[in-house]
Amino acid sequence: MTFKQCIVYVFGFSLIMPLSMLGMMRRVMPTTTSTIIGRGIAITGYNPYQVLGVTPSSSLAEVKKRYRELSLKYHPDVQDSGNAEKFRQVQEAFESIRARGNFTNKDRVDVFHDSASQEPVREIRVEEQLLEHLQKHDLNSVIALANMLSGEGKINIKSFMVQAQPIIAQKLLQILESKPGLFFESLEKVVDLGFEKAAFVDSNRKTLVELMVNHICNSGTNNRLSRMEWLKESLKYSIFVSLEDFIQHVAAIVVNRSVLKTIKSKLLGGVGTFQSLIYNLLDSSVYNSKDFKLSMDIYTILVSKGYISVLVQNDPIHKKISEMLFKLFEYSIKSVKDDKFSFKYNMQNLTENFACLRTCVDQKIVLREQFLESLHHIFETMIANLFMTSRKKGDYALLVLQQQGIKIAASSQLSLINDVRNKFMQDLQDEKFDEASRLWNSVLSKEHAEDMQHMVQSQILGSLRKHQARALAILRFALKHNIVSLDTLIHAEQFLSQLSSSFILELFKNCFKYEDYVAVADMVVLLDQEGLFDKKQIVSGLTELIITQNKQRFRKNAQNGAGMIIWFEKLIKISKYLQVKELMNHKEIHYDLAAFLPAQLLDMLIIKNETPHHYQYVLDAVKLAIKERYFTLQEFLQRLFDSSGLSLEEKEKFKILLISA
Repeated sequence: MTFKQCIVYVFGFSLIMPLSMLGMMRRVMPTTTSTIIGRGIAITGYNPYQVLGVTPSSSLAEVKKRYRELSLKYHPDVQDSGNAEKFRQVQEAFESIRARGNFTNKDRVDVFHDSASQEPVREIRVEEQLLEHLQKHDLNSVIALANMLSGEGKINIKSFMVQAQPIIAQKLLQILESKPGLFFESLEKVVDLGFEKAAFVDSNRKTLVELMVNHICNSGTNNRLSRMEWLKESLKYSIFVSLEDFIQHVAAIVVNRSVLKTIKSKLLGGVGTFQSLIYNLLDSSVYNSKDFKLSMDIYTILVSKGYISVLVQNDPIHKKISEMLFKLFEYSIKSVKDDKFSFKYNMQNLTENFACLRTCVDQKIVLREQFLESLHHIFETMIANLFMTSRKKGDYALLVLQQQGIKIAASSQLSLINDVRNKFMQDLQDEKFDEASRLWNSVLSKEHAEDMQHMVQSQILGSLRKHQARALAILRFALKHNIVSLDTLIHAEQFLSQLSSSFILELFKNCFKYEDYVAVADMVVLLDQEGLFDKKQIVSGLTELIITQNKQRFRKNAQNGAGMIIWFEKLIKISKYLQVKELMNHKEIHYDLAAFLPAQLLDMLIIKNETPHHYQYVLDAVKLAIKERYFTLQEFLQRLFDSSGLSLEEKEKFKILLISA
């Protein structure tokens, strides 16, 4: 019978067919189809049997065995074959098959039942099944599964780890030989679950020591860990009890030729062994003061035991240590300058570098004064950078250097301050006011404010003739930070030599922010009070300038409602301030805007901008204009209904919005 015939058959007789027959029918239907009985609907696709690789006739034991194999293979924690999506599919497929329950009575046994046996057998515990899998499969995948089952309460993880101790130990040694880069990672995982680290190390110490020495002395480029990392991990897990223990084992291997052959290291061949060891450890610890100190501790032990001779003048190993120490300082100072890590961490690291320097001095590898002299310029540059960032950081770094006996001379400090000043003035020139503000607040505002006042004022005056917009921006910054005063500025000879009506109007023309208008207006008032300039000379010209600027900026923002509102509010604020200072004819501006604004606002409505809230921006502008009495509500509505650019429906809509507002 075909699948189509089955569906028709079920559809026709489902009302009279016994449920037991329906169940039988479902079992004999093709396994590639999932069927829903009712109204004759069939859905094809998902097949849990194919996912697990079993058949509908498979026993429950076979299904569960296959399920566990695939779970071990695709668990997300498995490095080589882990696949979260396939793992989820396996879980769903197993639950789907188990829910169907189409198994004979002899199949209704526990998950670890031996289906091949004809006699009843004891129920096998989950821990025993895991132990069996542990012998056949990857360590990390089984441990991940055991951890998961422990979280679900299905196994006692401590009991399992006790039973698995010898198998795990064997697996760890295999990893150390075949995939050494994964050894400590795997060891950490099993130790976290209760693996007896001490027992493992004690029972396998000889093998572990030989392999560790090999990796530390001959770590290749294909190894995930550096020589220094191998050494630190070996000490962490007590494979070597101490550095002396490590050196002793290295020395024993050098002497023992049979062991030497198994290690196959070109380095372990005689007198140069320990020198090469120091070279390699230093190379892998160039950017870490703790690692460098560990290398120096090994060097000290080697010297004390006579494995390294220090009688030779200009010994190559001394040159190597001196070179790596210089790089260590260089990297630390660069980290401070570039603010690579937190300032506290960088300074702590720099302090640890000085501890390494003391060790090298004690071992007569470097001369302290000579070594620090080679770093002096780098220290000066570091301090200069810190002062440009923060006065507090610069002072702290100077204190750290002074505690180490390093003094930045007064001339050098003056040079550093000059660098900060030059950077500050360049930031003003480039209009990088955030940077300039940081330098001013952190360094220059305290002891150097008086000097900077003259420099900033000179820069403003030098820019007034050709770069007035920049001069006003710098003036705005200088007034905000109290660097210069208007009174001092207007009495400067360079300013007075340029003073004229056209000069003042040009300044107003280049004003950008409200603060710019305030600064220039206050400047004119001061000049008038001092009898240096009659402010009445610019009233007519400034009134005309403000009117022209307003019209230009309103038109410019015709399609930008937010920009138009911002400028309108600023215009009102500026006009009121200039009116108070008696620098413009307020009535003339009011009259001109009263004639200009209604038409401009109607034009904005006609544009029909699709920007969100466009109507709201125009509505806000109309409300603001009515509030400032440029026109009345009735006058604007009359202009609205007289206009030809809008439909009657649009006019009524805006009228309702305006009246309701």
